[in-house]
Amino acid sequence: MENLVKKRPWYFRSWINEYSSSWFDWLFSSNQRNNKAHDEKKSGVIINIPPTPAISGHICGSPYSIAKAELGSLTKHIALEYGQYNIRSYSVALGDVYTNTMRRSPSRNELVKAKNENKMKILGQPEEVAKIIVSSSGENFSFSTGNTIILDGVK
Repeated sequence: MENLVKKRPWYFRSWINEYSSSWFDWLFSSNQRNNKAHDEKKSGVIINIPPTPAISGHICGSPYSIAKAELGSLTKHIALEYGQYNIRSYSVALGDVYTNTMRRSPSRNELVKAKNENKMKILGQPEEVAKIIVSSSGENFSFSTGNTIILDGVK
C-alpha cells in the first residue's frame, strides 16, 4: 500500500513510452483469439495516481502541475481507446495521505501544516485510498470509466 500512494507515478511514463498503441491492440486481440471461451469475463482496470495539484494547480508550481496533469489525459485516452476491450481506467488524485513514509519524514509542524491545508483538517488514511481503489476496480463501477476521483479532504 505504501508504494501505491506515494504520488510519484514515474513508472507510468517509462512504461507507456515503451509500448505503442499497436502493441496494446495486438495484446488484446491475441488474448481474444486465445481465450474465446472466456470473452464475457474479460475486463481490466488501470488506475493512475496523480497528486491533487494536477487538478487544482499549485502556487508557483505550474511545471509540476502540468507534468502531473498528463495522467488525467492518459486516463481519458485509455478509457476511450481501450473501453472496447472492457478496459476501464480511473485517476485517483490524492491529497496528503498519512503513510509510514509521511510518519517518518515531516516534522510535527509540517504534519500540522499538511492537516490544515484541507477543509476537513485531517490527513487521508491508506485504508481509505485502498477502499476507493478496490471499489472502483469492482463491478459496482462497471459503467464508469475515464474519471478522476479526488481524495483530498476538500482543498
